[in-house]
Amino acid sequence: MKKIILLFIIVFSFQSCIRVHKAPRIESYKLIPSKLKNGSTSYAFHLDASRISFYPRAQRFFEIKEDYLPESFTTRLLYPEEELEVSFYLSTDQDKKLDLFTATFNSIIGSENGIKGKDISRKGEVVFNYVYVKVKDLEGNDVFTEDDERRASVINVLNSFRNYLN
Repeated sequence: MKKIILLFIIVFSFQSCIRVHKAPRIESYKLIPSKLKNGSTSYAFHLDASRISFYPRAQRFFEIKEDYLPESFTTRLLYPEEELEVSFYLSTDQDKKLDLFTATFNSIIGSENGIKGKDISRKGEVVFNYVYVKVKDLEGNDVFTEDDERRASVINVLNSFRNYLN
């Protein structure tokens, strides 16, 4: 009986990775409202291309003449009838799993007490890159809050931008 229980514990330990965090999957794009009281809504999408290639390609798409992509800039490309302020934020995320085998094994041999942060496995996981785009008019109003022609035009151009990058 002891051998069966030991075998059960060993089998359970080898197959015991518990997902702690799942990176969001964004199929096309998602409008993400800000968690801040007066924050801006972001147009978010998954970046399949390299983060390094993002900056020069964004510069070309938005026809920016400077040698670098500014933190925020104004353009009429998104909505020809009005100049809008655009800013980007790039982020990276990946799934994280708790590796109980390593923690259990280490506690059995007495090298560590309990589960530490390094027992969260990230090996072999796909890294997801995200681009968040905030668009405001020159008066500081968020373009994505109102459901109108301007918002539809901006989303349409940003969809073209997303396709251009990926």
